[in-house]
Amino acid sequence: MDGVEPYRLEMQAKAAIGTSANLYDFWDDRLYREVVDDSRIIINLASKEYSRCIEKYLVPDDRYITITFCEQSGDRLVTKGTYAKMARGEMVRYIL
Repeated sequence: MDGVEPYRLEMQAKAAIGTSANLYDFWDDRLYREVVDDSRIIINLASKEYSRCIEKYLVPDDRYITITFCEQSGDRLVTKGTYAKMARGEMVRYIL
């Protein structure tokens, strides 16, 4: 091992908290309620792992817009993880 400690708590981590079997159960719909407002527009810049916390609580009136960042590679679009993560962060800073 190189001694680098994990710097964030992964949503998929096997972590029982109280009566919750995992972090998805622990957060329940609290994250969804925090991001939704009267406009019902949610711009999703999160990874698939974190998007799950919101998507399962969407209702038909919600306008859920997922933005992906890709590069052209031949005849298809490819997401490059590190660059996509950086682009998501830049987009959040721009929006806020």
